[in-house]
Amino acid sequence: MSGRTIQELTLGDKAQVSKTVTEADIAFYSAISGNFSPAYVDQAYAKGTSYGARIAPWGVPGGLMAPILGMHLPGLGSLALESWTRHHQPVYIGDTVTCTGELVEKDEARNVVEIGFTMTNQNGVVVMTGGARMMPPKRRG
Repeated sequence: MSGRTIQELTLGDKAQVSKTVTEADIAFYSAISGNFSPAYVDQAYAKGTSYGARIAPWGVPGGLMAPILGMHLPGLGSLALESWTRHHQPVYIGDTVTCTGELVEKDEARNVVEIGFTMTNQNGVVVMTGGARMMPPKRRG
């Protein structure tokens, strides 16, 4: 099983995943990253911030890029070259984030594609944007 080769990809191809952010997501992310910022893990502290409640670390909604890249666009066998994100609005526990990836650039000579990302919450508000450059798998001869 393999992802799509550069020849099988077309500008405008899209893939999408959604996830409702849970308490467990924040706990797991904090544990694996070592980032225990009180804005993420301490309700009393977070209540006094401009957000008014605990927020999800950027890696929780940003992490939704991974299943798109690794499983769908371009998919299995692809190699990540770089990724980036821009944060627009906070994500709270209970928010459902939908991450949409779209193929926006394709360089067949270098076997490199760029995927643009938009992450929206359940109200359609853009909470994060980003992108990634990937090397799709090559055809097996």
